[in-house]
Amino acid sequence: MPLLRSVLLTLLVVAAPVWAQPRLPTLQAQDLNEKTYTLPTDLPGPHTLVLVAFKREQQALVDTWINGLQLKNPNSAYHWIELPVLENYGGWFQWFVDNGMRRGIQGQYNREKVITVYTNKETFRQSTGIANEDTIHLLVTTPKGEIVTHLQGAYSADKAQVLTPFKRVMPGK
Repeated sequence: MPLLRSVLLTLLVVAAPVWAQPRLPTLQAQDLNEKTYTLPTDLPGPHTLVLVAFKREQQALVDTWINGLQLKNPNSAYHWIELPVLENYGGWFQWFVDNGMRRGIQGQYNREKVITVYTNKETFRQSTGIANEDTIHLLVTTPKGEIVTHLQGAYSADKAQVLTPFKRVMPGK
C-alpha cells in the first residue's frame, strides 16, 4: 500500500503543473464579419487582450475596458478582441445570436473585434482558469494560448497599469 500511495503522489506532483497552467484552448470561431479564426493561433498580436464575457448583461463591464483603454481607436495601444463565450446549442442558436449582435454592432472594424465562441463553457473555464461566470475576465494571451495575465471585473486605472508591458510597439514612437 505505501508503494501505491507513493506512485500516486508522484503522478500528482508531476502532472500538477500541466493542470495548473491556464491556457486559451484551441477553438474555431467567427467574428461578426463572418471571418473564421482558429484561436489562439489567429490572435492579432504577440500579446492580445482577450475580453471574455459569458452573459449579455456583462457588455457594460466589457465597455469599461474598451473605453478606459480607448480600444475602439484603430491605433489602440493594444491588440485586442472581445470574446463572448456561449454554450453550444447548435446552428440555429448561433445564427440567432450572431445576427442579433450584427444588428447592434455597426462597422467592419467593430465587428472584426467580436469573435463569438460556441463551446462547452465549463471546459473553457477549466482550461483558462476562470472560476466562475459572475463577471468578465481580461486575459492577456499569446498565440500559443499561454495566459500571461488574468484580470477580472470592471476597468480601473490600477488594473490597467498591469497591462503596460503588453502595449504594442507603434511605428515612429
